[in-house]
Amino acid sequence: MSFPNAVLVTSTSSTTQTVTIGNIGPVAFPLALALTGDFTDATDCPATLAGNATCTVVLTFAPSQPGTRQGLLSVTAGNSTPAYVTLSGTGSPIVTAPNNTLAFGSVLVGQPDVQWYKITSPFSTLTATTSAPDFKTILIEDIGFGHGQPPTSAFVSTFTGSCTNCWLGVQFTPSTPGAQTASLTLTSSSSGTPSPLTLTGTGIALSGLILSPTTQDFGTVPVNSTSPPTLFTLTNLTPNPVTLTAPTLTGDFALSTAPTGGSACNGPLAPNASCFFNVAFAPTTTGSRASTLTLQASTGPITAALTGFAAPDPGLSLNPTALIFNNVPGPTATQQNIVLTNTGTAVLQIGTPTNTTASFSSTNNCTTLAPAAACSITVNFIPTTATVTDALQIPVTSSATGTTNYAVPLTGAYTTESAGLQILPNEANYGSAPTSTLGGTRQFTITNLTAKSLALNIALPRQFVLNGPACAALAPNASCNFNVTFLPLTNGDITGTLFAQATPTDGSATLNGLAYVEGFGVGAATLTISGNIIPGQTVLDFGQVSSGQTATQTVTLTNTGTTTLTIRRLTSQWPFLITATNCGNTLAANRSCTATLTYTPINQTSTTPGPATPDSGTLIIESDALTGPDLLTLTGRAAPITVAAPSNAAPLVSYALSQSSLTFPATQVGDQSDTQSITLANTGTTTIHITRILPTPDFTVQTTCLGALVPSASCVINISFTPQPIFPNSISNRISALEITSDSSTALEFISLFGVANPSPLSFSPFTLNFGSVQVGTTATLPVQITNITTVPIAIQSISPIGPYTATGDCPTEGNTLAPSTSCTEQVTFTPTTAATINGLLSIRSSALTLPIEYPVTGTGIQSHLQTAPSTLNFGSIALGASAAQTITLTNTGTAPITNLALTITGDYNITVPCTSTTLAPGNSCQITVTFAPTALGPRNGTITSTDPNTGLQNLNIPLTGTGVSGGTFTLTVNGGSSATLTIPSEQAADYTLQLTPQSGFSGTVILNCTPINPGAYATCSLLPSSIALNSGAQNSIANLNTVAESVPPTTSQDTHNTRNRTLLCLLPLSLLFFWKSTSRSPQKSHPIRLLLFAILLTLPALWLSGCGSGATDPHLRFTPPGTYQYQVTATSTTGVELSQTVTLNLVVTARH
Repeated sequence: MSFPNAVLVTSTSSTTQTVTIGNIGPVAFPLALALTGDFTDATDCPATLAGNATCTVVLTFAPSQPGTRQGLLSVTAGNSTPAYVTLSGTGSPIVTAPNNTLAFGSVLVGQPDVQWYKITSPFSTLTATTSAPDFKTILIEDIGFGHGQPPTSAFVSTFTGSCTNCWLGVQFTPSTPGAQTASLTLTSSSSGTPSPLTLTGTGIALSGLILSPTTQDFGTVPVNSTSPPTLFTLTNLTPNPVTLTAPTLTGDFALSTAPTGGSACNGPLAPNASCFFNVAFAPTTTGSRASTLTLQASTGPITAALTGFAAPDPGLSLNPTALIFNNVPGPTATQQNIVLTNTGTAVLQIGTPTNTTASFSSTNNCTTLAPAAACSITVNFIPTTATVTDALQIPVTSSATGTTNYAVPLTGAYTTESAGLQILPNEANYGSAPTSTLGGTRQFTITNLTAKSLALNIALPRQFVLNGPACAALAPNASCNFNVTFLPLTNGDITGTLFAQATPTDGSATLNGLAYVEGFGVGAATLTISGNIIPGQTVLDFGQVSSGQTATQTVTLTNTGTTTLTIRRLTSQWPFLITATNCGNTLAANRSCTATLTYTPINQTSTTPGPATPDSGTLIIESDALTGPDLLTLTGRAAPITVAAPSNAAPLVSYALSQSSLTFPATQVGDQSDTQSITLANTGTTTIHITRILPTPDFTVQTTCLGALVPSASCVINISFTPQPIFPNSISNRISALEITSDSSTALEFISLFGVANPSPLSFSPFTLNFGSVQVGTTATLPVQITNITTVPIAIQSISPIGPYTATGDCPTEGNTLAPSTSCTEQVTFTPTTAATINGLLSIRSSALTLPIEYPVTGTGIQSHLQTAPSTLNFGSIALGASAAQTITLTNTGTAPITNLALTITGDYNITVPCTSTTLAPGNSCQITVTFAPTALGPRNGTITSTDPNTGLQNLNIPLTGTGVSGGTFTLTVNGGSSATLTIPSEQAADYTLQLTPQSGFSGTVILNCTPINPGAYATCSLLPSSIALNSGAQNSIANLNTVAESVPPTTSQDTHNTRNRTLLCLLPLSLLFFWKSTSRSPQKSHPIRLLLFAILLTLPALWLSGCGSGATDPHLRFTPPGTYQYQVTATSTTGVELSQTVTLNLVVTARH
């Protein structure tokens, strides 16, 4: 039984196959079913099948693997032999994986490696699960920008998501050396069969003696011929030198005499250094061939596995079968020979060799080749501006077999630019290291392959620094070693090019050498990106913008972790450029910086404008966050404009730095190294603006680069190493970066800085002074001990405090010295004048150093600040003999506590309810009640004041106003007080009870008005009544705050038509009842009609509710959004002296039910 249609792996077939089982006898028998393979079943078969009964098994195909899948349904009746139904179907793959295996090969321990696979069919849900912690997975929907580069932290052991058009990412991060195997299971539905894939990879530790490669397949080589040489490299990553003996091989593999240019692996090998050798495959018999390469070292043997396949001898051997021209010492860099040997029995005629490129030429030394005879063809290589490949075609005619063309591949592996200068190793992987720490070190050898003397300049990529002396010059055919250390400052994979420029002293053309370096930075910070980003995606869309116009968007980068975060580099390309950013400094926890991107599309045409064209780009954020580098996709649509002469050439907005990494010689704390210079050149086509160059504490910067820089112009940044004191006072590595902000495509750039600081001759105890919090206007004093740790006297020339600090003590004054191993003490006083953290310095000049030592001091000025709400009180008109009260909230919005709070009040006012405490901590509040009882007619003014007991300064002054009147007055309350708060859901109304009470014989009319203080959208305030005649007793009014309003649109004919229809629908029930009544008078005719009317009446409730007085939402209604709002009601007398009173209505609106 076969399922004819292919089914996606992990899915189930849309069709089923049915097997009918029948008991053709009269006696029941036990029935057993068994199913194997990628098939599922549903059956109504019982455990015992009755006589003459039948049942069915419905089969579904659920493949777990692609290709033909077999299965078997076994049916056993009683004790009889089982009957079998053979099942088959074809599974369609959803991932392209040879042999269902995802192989990672060799991966460095701790360094993640990711492979991506396209899921070939859509699934509403797909789950990917790995079985081992070193393998993790992710699914990424492709919305038009591919899979992107999700951070390593986004990969998990089990990932479930939609897969409409998705990519499967698998990450291998080996935690230990050695081979690892795991499984990846894909599941798309509960009814399907999960599809397992095998995961393989080998963890490689970067420690000990590292041989590369550890396995090598030499491919297919005919018997009696020889492969081209393959280079092997051995690196000593131990802290000590090792001693090596020459490599040994077995079988058809042997060391090649081809030069490497580097040290041979025979003898001592220094730490971080490498040695080199070549191996060739020369098979003697056909079939698969294998061997083990062994290197004996003083620490133990190192091995590599070698394989190759030997093809039958065609009768002509080639030695070698391919030529590779490497940039190495000796003539083989430009000239090599191919030896042809007649290994057959027939005489061979060797024709003229040919090739297609001018980089290779050949000289044929062969004509007639007798059996067992040999001859050679000389091939010359002339390097060009790029590497080149070709093939040498050698026609060979045999009297036995005719003419055969033998092809010898030719490779020119270097260019004219690098000819004459070699760097080994030409690539180095440093593995992983935490950010802002020194990683591994590698030794490189640079060799002058010419007969000229060379002046050298070696430029390193950012995050790789020189560790030790540089190679400044090379004699003819000489070599020099230099060390490069990995210094990661950003998270993620870090690659770069080591560039050496050699200038011959005879003035001839410069030579260049290249080597490639790689490492992986491991950050620990946390970065969150926010802005107008499409939810669920990392896409920032600028919308449609006309050509030549601009649109801006701002993204905020926030440190949402507990460790500091440093944004190191921000890049984007035209038409999306970062035009402003304040990123670059270290961000503490919960701090943010921003980057403003400007979209400037170009889409000009001379014809009728067509549709907008899409633009896309990427914002790359490099930092020490664990997710780095973070990528944000940028999109926009450029609307065309018509111009007479269209030009859509995009400007190039870029600059180049002559150096991306600087290493300074060891410098004593307090001294200054020699200056190193970096040239910044505008390599673009438009003016750029350098807006900021951020110095660092240990490195001093002087530059002329700030401002505008036109195309092709350049400027210089001078940097010197000025290490500052740290604790403990010992030799220390100083790691930093110089950061440059601009409006170029690299809006934030950095240069790696590294230097070794030698101890200061003066040590300090404590290492730094921190005064903590000190009240503004007061002082605090702390001692610092200064010790001469040298063996000679040191003259203290001056001690100069910087900031709100002073220093006095027993340290030697100018002209006197501090003896060796002795100390003196300075008393440092901090007198803050502002409420802020204030960093300062003690600048100490001495005879031991060229620069002053800057000893750091810090303190935080704190100050209380008393804020009032409201800031003034107006009691209005109060009758003589009467009184009124209002409240004031006092809040300490400062950073220091308020102690001994004392308030002074003047005029006809009294504090009738004081604060419950005389101390207010920062952020705390208290309330006081102030009563006004006028003692005379007319305006009565007063104040509330307070004086800070710590500073003697007045910190509070509240004006009080009111008017004393005769003839009585009145009071106004809301819900019994001076303010009231109600909470309602939106679309409802809140009612407040207002009460007016006459006092001291007041009589007259009072007008009520409602004024919004913090109004709510669509909210309305109404008063009923709004005018009250007061005589002898209190009277009430209702203040109504409504949270729904109707937005009345212009009336249209359609609205009139709809209104008419609803009116007719509302009248329909009355009409039908009238007709029902009339039909009841003619029973003989009305029965069918009344049945019809009865049916119509049954449907009327739904129709009526939907069209007549229904609960459907009116689209014209508008509702007040949730929030807190405030209104004020004022009562004002209309006769005599104007009297007024106010109350406050607070309204809290929640979401609609």
